[in-house]
Amino acid sequence: MRRGHSPIERLVCAPSTCCEDQNPPTFRELLESAPDAMVIVNQAGEIVLINSQTEKLFGYDREDLLGHSVERLIPARFQDGHLDHRAAYFSDPRVRPMGAGLELYAIRKDGHEFPVEISLSPLKTAEGVLVTAAIRDISERKRVEGPDSQVEFGTAGQRSVAIVARLHCGGDLLH
Repeated sequence: MRRGHSPIERLVCAPSTCCEDQNPPTFRELLESAPDAMVIVNQAGEIVLINSQTEKLFGYDREDLLGHSVERLIPARFQDGHLDHRAAYFSDPRVRPMGAGLELYAIRKDGHEFPVEISLSPLKTAEGVLVTAAIRDISERKRVEGPDSQVEFGTAGQRSVAIVARLHCGGDLLH
């Protein structure tokens, strides 16, 4: 007997792509297997889905983030500017690193700031476009490289975001 779709399944799986005889989508399993923190937000900036790596990285319980503004994860000095950047991204959503050429920072529940690498990817759903952000703590990399080194970031995170964005609810990758 086919179980109904959960609210999360409805967010990530358009009804026309899910067959009645399929098992529930493997989207959550893929999201949970990602090595990076994965945060999915809607156009209003509300967090609609996270993985367990997000809880570990930021120190929040899932319930403390879902339904709240993504700016909760951004240091206060960057929050106003982020609102404009978010609006600009939604006007032209595409897979890309966030803040190319800039140093990005996030903030944990305890108030500790840390450097991050973030890759963004749009995710089309029945409810509209969502944005998937793969977030990686690069504190150790920065420590090892020292203050004067410059490194190109993003390839692993971009690949995982691209894969998540293309996952068909039946487990096949969309083209």
